[in-house]
Amino acid sequence: MELAYLLFLFDGESYTEIQSAEQGFVNNFGSDDFNGLKRFTYMHMAKMSLKELIAILRMSTYDSTKFKNPLPRLKQLITQVSFAERNRLAQTIHQIWNIYFTLNESFDFAYEIGGILYYQGFSREALEYFPYSINLFGHTADVYYNRALCYYQLRGDSLFLKR
Repeated sequence: MELAYLLFLFDGESYTEIQSAEQGFVNNFGSDDFNGLKRFTYMHMAKMSLKELIAILRMSTYDSTKFKNPLPRLKQLITQVSFAERNRLAQTIHQIWNIYFTLNESFDFAYEIGGILYYQGFSREALEYFPYSINLFGHTADVYYNRALCYYQLRGDSLFLKR
């Protein structure tokens, strides 16, 4: 959670409303507060519910770097969630992807998203992410296997051979 602003003015100090907004933002919930909450979350993640994990991801403003840590817990919870929770997780994941950009990291974010969506029963949506994985990390057996599973669930086995 960050606040940034630029003022290209000769008399920037006279804009007291901006100074007041900055102080209010930092005093109400600043970076130190968020980092403390993040540390607390990581310590207790193994006991968190899906609803709590989604709230943390949303509070981090859908930061993809915050997605890696709860991923093992998310995978544990996927099979035990309601339809509404699955939809909310899928929406959250799509939102994280919408602002994601690669920093040449070794974490295959697109593959993980595709896998989570597949296990939630969103095979069609999962198929949208696997090409990104191939583009960033090359052709792997895991990606092709998961794509085949998605096509099988969609009763489109013949489509897999064409793509």
